Amino acid sequence: MGKTTIIDKIAYDWAVGSVALGHFTLLFVLQMSALNQTSDLVDSVFDQLLSDDTKVNKCDLEAFIKNNGSSVLILVDGLDEFRTTNLDQEKYGPILRMLNQKVCRECFVIVTTRPSQFAILKSNSLLTTSFIHVKLLGFSKKDIEKYARNVFTARRDMAEGLLDRIQSSNVLSDLARSPMLLLLMCIFWRENATLPDTLSRLFSEAIRHVFRTKMPELSEEAISEVVIAIGKVALEGLVSPEQRLSFQEGEFEKSTLDKAIQAGILTSQRVTKGLDTLQFTHKTLQEYCAAMYCQSLLSKGGGEFQTILAKIGHPWNFEYMLRFCCSDNQQCTRHILGMLHKKAIDPTVKELALNCYFESQSRDLLSVDFIESFFIESMMISEFSNYSLNSLVWFLKHVAEHTEPVGHLAKVRSITFIDCDLSSSSEILALGLTSMKNLRDLHSQGINLSDSAKDWAFQLGGIQFLEALRLGTRAASSHSVIPLKKLTLRYSNIDSPDLKYIVKSVSSMGNLVDCEFGRVPKVLRVQPFDNGIRLSISKFSLTGGDMADILRPFSNRSDLVSLILRDIDGLGGSADIWIPILQHLTHLKELRLTNCPLQSTDIEHLAAAVSQMFPVQSLSFEGNRSSRGSAKALAPSFK
Repeated sequence: MGKTTIIDKIAYDWAVGSVALGHFTLLFVLQMSALNQTSDLVDSVFDQLLSDDTKVNKCDLEAFIKNNGSSVLILVDGLDEFRTTNLDQEKYGPILRMLNQKVCRECFVIVTTRPSQFAILKSNSLLTTSFIHVKLLGFSKKDIEKYARNVFTARRDMAEGLLDRIQSSNVLSDLARSPMLLLLMCIFWRENATLPDTLSRLFSEAIRHVFRTKMPELSEEAISEVVIAIGKVALEGLVSPEQRLSFQEGEFEKSTLDKAIQAGILTSQRVTKGLDTLQFTHKTLQEYCAAMYCQSLLSKGGGEFQTILAKIGHPWNFEYMLRFCCSDNQQCTRHILGMLHKKAIDPTVKELALNCYFESQSRDLLSVDFIESFFIESMMISEFSNYSLNSLVWFLKHVAEHTEPVGHLAKVRSITFIDCDLSSSSEILALGLTSMKNLRDLHSQGINLSDSAKDWAFQLGGIQFLEALRLGTRAASSHSVIPLKKLTLRYSNIDSPDLKYIVKSVSSMGNLVDCEFGRVPKVLRVQPFDNGIRLSISKFSLTGGDMADILRPFSNRSDLVSLILRDIDGLGGSADIWIPILQHLTHLKELRLTNCPLQSTDIEHLAAAVSQMFPVQSLSFEGNRSSRGSAKALAPSFK
């Protein structure tokens, strides 16, 4: 579901009496494409929503909003389509002042925007920290499967073929989360049983499809001429000091306009009172057509295209246009990468450049300057979208194929991932990172590896000099990575069944002396202790069989000298299962079982085991109330 669809659904639910929205007396939907930074709230309501003969009085409406703000819901759609692109706080009108809570503080406000614009909004102090940020994730994997099977109800084989193709590509899997793009995929699959494999190619095929459907007599060349012609007007609107998404008929050549309207690329709309305008059916279509016009300019030399690039302010305002410009076009991509390289102070600009490079699908290295600025000694990848992560994977492979092992990738010694969802690309990304032959420290914070963490860690085993892998992750598994000395999966949500898989991996890492898994209070920790290592496990519910499975892999670690079990439920009465395994830890010097509900019979088994474990010098089972009175069973073990 898209941004505008969400807004329309909320408005519809309120209009039909939804209980959840019942406490709102008034609800307004405002289109930001018709507003500028000085726009007034009440004036905009009258311009966009009320008829000329309305009986509503402006002063009365303003007073009601002021006195009853908690019963007013204002839906602001498309902040990325805002006409004013260079904001000046001193010129903010009531609508922008409402967004940063200078006025109408009691009103409920929902604002939609593209994710790429969010950082810009924050940097302009437009949205306050009190706003709750909600990300539209689109379709889940199950949603995609259900949608495809509903489209191909009578042809299950076509549905399964489409799903197999989507799932075979991380790029297509990410694009399919958009209902609009998934619909296009279904259409293309029905026609040709093939799918374009970049966003740009998907839109190119979509444009051709709508023209072929509505005007089959048009040739490919004629379609291109229409797109380029309307693209000139589209570009003028995008680069205008006040972004224009609405146009007058006179701005288009008539025959071109007629074809674009017939195809459904342009449509007539009335957003503000008394003004009928033409708009592209989606802003992304306007950006695509503008990009095709830009590409056409290069056939006449690069001067005019360079002039256009010079007009661009913050590149993220033109994200999709720039990406479409690079579509299968090396010359365009070189110009754009050069422009972005000069603006690459902001890390988000590097992310955009990465996506532009990917859209080019170039077989050649296009910008050594960009490559050298991207691969530095200490890299940080922060809040990358799934599409950007896919672009990163492609870029790693692309550069690795064109440079020697001592080339660009060899400069990287440290890389940090922050707030990235690696669940769908972890294994192939990790494989790409193995090209960084001098990588020593891989760190992450708040990433999502899901069930693929073991594949991620396994692939990283190919990095010869990697010493520290620190994963602040929501995943719960690992795999053998022999060179590691330090491994951290902090803030992991791990459960009891995960432990036996984790310790199996950890025990096989011969160089590992420092690792931490879990989220307090559930923690598994290995740390240096007395010329060896200490294994600590806290706050898990484990059966005797679980404990045996956990201890067994450590029998091959001669450096395990301390074992701490704290607040472990479920062990009572099961010592005969796990203590025989404990005896195989022949180098253990310290054993502590704190607040573990051991029974008297458990203590007897423990006493027998300790008597045969000569190195044990310190033993504690503090807090095991159910075993009180049985301490005498241990006395002979320390004679």
